[in-house]
Amino acid sequence: MDKIKYQKSKWKMFSRRRSGGFTLIEMIVSLAIFSVVAVIALGAMMKIINANKKAQSLLSAMTNINYALESMSREMRVGSNFSCGDIPYNIDSSSYSTNVADCNTGYLKNNGPGNNQNDGIIIAFKSSHTASSGPNSSCNLIYAYSFGYRDANSWDIKKAAQTTCGDNLSSSNNGNSSYTSIIDPNVIITGYYVKVTGDIHPLATIRISGYVGAREQERTYFDVQTAVSARIASN
Repeated sequence: MDKIKYQKSKWKMFSRRRSGGFTLIEMIVSLAIFSVVAVIALGAMMKIINANKKAQSLLSAMTNINYALESMSREMRVGSNFSCGDIPYNIDSSSYSTNVADCNTGYLKNNGPGNNQNDGIIIAFKSSHTASSGPNSSCNLIYAYSFGYRDANSWDIKKAAQTTCGDNLSSSNNGNSSYTSIIDPNVIITGYYVKVTGDIHPLATIRISGYVGAREQERTYFDVQTAVSARIASN
């Protein structure tokens, strides 16, 4: 009986000593488990952050591209007398003529422009807008879009519009003097396709491909296309 009491007393003393803290082995095991869980959680968090960045970048890119294509489609739909030409391509009312035949073969660019700053094309047309004042206030103003050089690896889309019918839409060095970019600098356009067919009611097909995102792991690629038919018959 005394022996049993002694063992119980010894066990209680051992239990009190054990309840005073953790052993070194227990702490090492705990830290190891915590480290594994932390690494897994951190990796999952980084994937979520990268996915969110890609989603935000894609949304920004598609919003910008959709705006550009919608703007072009809306104006070309009510335009007439389409004309195409290689950069440089100067346009004014006195010399403007319909050269839609130059658009029939289509312009296809799958790679960046390289070092040729004048590589690219311009598509122009008579818009539905007329000059607000001046001797030629009844004439239709000419609008033009250029697909040309931004840098060696990326194309740019720019717009120029007459405010009076005497304006010259110069396109030297991809229209830097008359044209304004309508594409966000963060959107990298690696290729495009432009084609206009038909003389009376031209049909324009425009395709843009590229990506958005500075780092490779954050890049999101896109390839969008639109087609628009002119409602107004060309002269």
